[in-house]
Amino acid sequence: MKLLYSPTNALVKWLKEDLLRLPTLAGKQSGVNVVKSDSTFMCWEADGINNQYKSYEKTIIVCTANSRFIFYNCYFTLNS
Repeated sequence: MKLLYSPTNALVKWLKEDLLRLPTLAGKQSGVNVVKSDSTFMCWEADGINNQYKSYEKTIIVCTANSRFIFYNCYFTLNS
């Protein structure tokens, strides 16, 4: 089984990473893809929430795609 992480654009910018995007289907907007877990992929969606206004600290929330049952919360500070 393969893991697929789908972070929001805001989280990718905050991490200062240049991650590969999923391929865009014809007629679809770039960056807007549905991810679903199946027998070959376990898909996760991730987002970062500011802990305070203009803070370097974020809470990263990761959950399985198409599910509200499994959540993973972390507390991160990005070192400059």
